[in-house]
Amino acid sequence: MILGLIEQTTFIIISVLFDILSFNKISQSVKKKYDKLFLFIFTLSVVLLNIFCVIFFNRYDLIMTLYEILGLYIYFGLIRKNNKKLILGSAMFFSLVDFILDVGDKLINSLFLIFKLNSRIYLWDICLSIIGIVFVYRFNSQIRMYLTDVNSTIFLGIIIYLYFSIELVNNYLFFNQRPVEVANILLSLLMLQTIFAIVLYMGIIHIQREIKTKQQQL
Repeated sequence: MILGLIEQTTFIIISVLFDILSFNKISQSVKKKYDKLFLFIFTLSVVLLNIFCVIFFNRYDLIMTLYEILGLYIYFGLIRKNNKKLILGSAMFFSLVDFILDVGDKLINSLFLIFKLNSRIYLWDICLSIIGIVFVYRFNSQIRMYLTDVNSTIFLGIIIYLYFSIELVNNYLFFNQRPVEVANILLSLLMLQTIFAIVLYMGIIHIQREIKTKQQQL
């Protein structure tokens, strides 16, 4: 019991740090000392609330994700008056990555169940979080560009669409404990939703470029 709580607490700290570091790397919004102070206090509050929810509630990830998004948006977007789409997009993006990592975690655990092995291995959680932070640090400038260019509204819409789509998948997985079915549905839905979002984004950008080219020719 105590060992499990220590493992979960360690993972919560790593997960929250991943969220905050990802948000700051993409948004580049921490500019003053009081921004750093807010981020420190906010990070601590997220960790403590996560631990509280783990102890007293069974399902907490959606509540905590919304708390992170709203807290960061209210402070950096409304109070500090940074680019609102960039702030919201940065918060939504790390939440989307969180969900994808969570889906990957459930897939791994489902495979362990298939082979009748231990299904709760926090090492996988930590490894997936490291992969996530490496991805964000590698592509943060491209993500920031997509959230600030003329097509930023479209890109933000795609992020929100994927966010809620994967949340629906997560909700299904929370109540379904059949490992083979879970693994199949996970892969299929995640791939379809991601491909659809990418194709939709590329299609809209292509149409916009064609319209702009025709306007320049007139």
